[in-house]
Amino acid sequence: MRAWVFAPLLWLLALPAWADARMTVLVDLLELRQAAVILSDEGQAHAEMLNQDMLGGQGGPGWQMQVESIHDAGRMVEMVRRALEETMTSA
Repeated sequence: MRAWVFAPLLWLLALPAWADARMTVLVDLLELRQAAVILSDEGQAHAEMLNQDMLGGQGGPGWQMQVESIHDAGRMVEMVRRALEETMTSA
């Protein structure tokens, strides 16, 4: 059998990797990682103020774990990336 018969199949297999690469470029161009770090820092600073003002500084390790989980910069980037992948079209 001729190799050209398999070319369309190989192209279909490469499409997800190509789309992923395009999304990575978009994430880089939008500087989402940098924005997420800023949002994370601001969120953690606000949480510390809440801990002091509303909890009398008694939030403890459980509070800190929740704050770090909510304001995880990597998780934020992946959430935005996933939303972009789901809503953006090739056009």
